[in-house]
Amino acid sequence: MTIERTNSQQVQMSFNDDRYLKLYKKVKDELEGVLGKMGEVFDERKRQENREILAKIDKTIRKSEDDGDTVYYSNP
Repeated sequence: MTIERTNSQQVQMSFNDDRYLKLYKKVKDELEGVLGKMGEVFDERKRQENREILAKIDKTIRKSEDDGDTVYYSNP
């Protein structure tokens, strides 16, 4: 396997042997799978946080309405 740096942002890789190419593809696939799982966990955590925030907002609005306050709704 040959790795050449063409500039600070680019690295060119060439595979002189099929074994390196197969290993590279296997590692790349494994890494993409792990990153995909991490993304799913992160997305679920964000959805949960958003649900909690919306529940707090809803509770505040309901309390204000129950107290007879004027509640203004706006779409930013």
